[in-house]
Amino acid sequence: IHNYVYRRTGSLLTPLPASLGEVEGWKDLPERQQIDGVDFPLFSYCRMPGANFIAQTSPLGVSVFARALDLIRDADLQYSRLLWEYEGGELAIDVSEDLFRHTRAGLALPAGQERLFRPNLAGPEAGEELMRTFSPALRDASYMNGLDLILSRIEDVCGLSRGTISSMRNIDRTATEVVESRQRMYATVRDVQKCLARTVRELVRAADALCTAYRLVPPGPVVLTVDPGPLALSAEA
Repeated sequence: IHNYVYRRTGSLLTPLPASLGEVEGWKDLPERQQIDGVDFPLFSYCRMPGANFIAQTSPLGVSVFARALDLIRDADLQYSRLLWEYEGGELAIDVSEDLFRHTRAGLALPAGQERLFRPNLAGPEAGEELMRTFSPALRDASYMNGLDLILSRIEDVCGLSRGTISSMRNIDRTATEVVESRQRMYATVRDVQKCLARTVRELVRAADALCTAYRLVPPGPVVLTVDPGPLALSAEA
């Protein structure tokens, strides 16, 4: 390990070399530290248990929701349709402009009800009524069912049990489906916990090597307990 210190100058592109002794907190650090007997990296990386289907030859992992990216986009689009249905289906009254007083600022609509009235050029001369209520039937139930179906597919792809993010009204009905759904969630959490446990062990191993090299703590064994329970991970060192 080589420790370098640079002093900032007027130009950030040309810093000047400095010594560790010029910094109060670094004056006791060696400029070069040799660590022997270490055959592992001094960092830890948590790789999710799912296979990397994006780059199959890469040792890096992918997120738990990587396989559901397209479905998440579909859910976002479907939710925007639902919001538009509510917005486009708001109660309104189509009114001829002849029924309102004209001012320099425009039509004088009833105070506080500007959103309700929709002035237009319709009228008897156009063969239409002076006032007509706009109150379409909302199709929100269909949009919500479609959104819930997409959320259920996201749960299946990500290894979640039904009802985690989808509507609890449409959770599995039969006992067999309930058991399979919960077992899928349990398996997902268990595999993630195992990955986290391995990551914690490697992190403590790296920290122990650094503490030994810099003589930060007295030498001695490190006792690490990682207990991945059914839905939790606890680490104690």
